[in-house]
Amino acid sequence: MSWYQEKLNKLSMENAYQFQESLIPDKKLFNTYSRNITITLIITNMYTETDSQKLSSKLLTLEGVNKVQTILNNKRLIISYDIRKTKLETVTYTIAKLGYHYLQRG
Repeated sequence: MSWYQEKLNKLSMENAYQFQESLIPDKKLFNTYSRNITITLIITNMYTETDSQKLSSKLLTLEGVNKVQTILNNKRLIISYDIRKTKLETVTYTIAKLGYHYLQRG
């Protein structure tokens, strides 16, 4: 391999590394954006106000869950949570553990 070819390879590798670094977002910038999402679940066996209160109180104890709203006549449960602190699987597992069945809706 010639000297020029070695220089070209070295420069291209350095530029590729710098380019890849520039694609990584700043961690401070990442943390400043809101990571709250809201999901709506249909709870098929939520019939009474007691069911509604039971679900709300238990879900609000989970870390990262900010708001829980129930619409009893439509059997809907609207949950707002921080995806950095909890996962959807944790939320749905908690609902299932309480004995409720859900259908996920967007």
